[in-house]
Amino acid sequence: TAPQPRAPQPESIEVKMTFFGDIFWGRRVQTWSEASELKEAYPFSGLATFEKQPRENWIGNLECPTTSREVSQAAQENQLRFNCRPTYLPFAAEYFDVFSLANNHTDNVEGQWGLEESRKNLEAHGIQYFGHFDNAVLEDVCEVVELKSTVTYDDGSTKPGTYPVALCGYHNLYKLPSEESLAVISEYARYFPTFVMPHQGAEYVTKSDSLQRKFYRQMIDLGADAVIGGHTHSVIDTEVHEGKLIAYSIGNFIFDQQGTEMKRTGLPITATLMVPYTEALAGLSCLGYQTNCLANAKENKLEKPQLQIAYAATPSDNANRLAKKASPEVAERVLRMANWKETLIELEELNATPTAAE
Repeated sequence: TAPQPRAPQPESIEVKMTFFGDIFWGRRVQTWSEASELKEAYPFSGLATFEKQPRENWIGNLECPTTSREVSQAAQENQLRFNCRPTYLPFAAEYFDVFSLANNHTDNVEGQWGLEESRKNLEAHGIQYFGHFDNAVLEDVCEVVELKSTVTYDDGSTKPGTYPVALCGYHNLYKLPSEESLAVISEYARYFPTFVMPHQGAEYVTKSDSLQRKFYRQMIDLGADAVIGGHTHSVIDTEVHEGKLIAYSIGNFIFDQQGTEMKRTGLPITATLMVPYTEALAGLSCLGYQTNCLANAKENKLEKPQLQIAYAATPSDNANRLAKKASPEVAERVLRMANWKETLIELEELNATPTAAE
């Protein structure tokens, strides 16, 4: 009999993740939405300008619990006690795949109850999440999420797939992270690509401080593949540490602060991972909260693949009360504030793959 044609074999996997800064649809955003014909769709109506790709994963910092409890405008304005109505989630879910809950507003509606309600509401709309408002809850520091991916075969064809990535969140405003909580990074980084989103620092600044530099660099030393910070409501500097990216704060994304360009702009960062295909990791099912993904990786002694990560930044601007892609002029100022071009050059030089001639 004639030999059967050889089936194409998977060679590599691409995972595209875009990280966004602080996101919030309470307080004045809610007021603007109610005044708009678009209602709950209003805060997300400018996001098409970013041209999200079909297999791209959007990850943001959700700066509010999402519960059915009403928090008055006065409480949100004067006490900074936030709540985001769940009725906005169907529109958020059209763009966002994962939210960090590791920040100083997740506990604003009855603490743990509000966090649990937020988790239930996010799950109901197919949005994954990670992090806790208290770093002492070690089991909630990191989470393996299941991200959309593209599998490339040796004949050049591609197919959609999924891939496990660890995301870790740290709320460091009221107390700095303990060595015990930081060590959680290493548990996950041993097996999975691992990205950390800490919440720390002074607000409305343009430069990182010594504590941010100390702890964010330590996160890299513990195995994180990148650290992408938030909370300052401003874009601040980036750097390369041990060949890995640290973005100290990527600023606001969907937010109601309009007073200055600093508060209106953000630095969404896209990380494109290329990993060799390994059936063991690609075959893990990690959809859902606190799955057994890490336990399975440990039990089967899976090896973290060699990563190649390419970065790009697309500055955002929510001037005129709507988050959207920034104009070239505004984008240039944001990139300069973050010293992004210098950081990107250094990353590319450090992570360039040598040719045979070299």
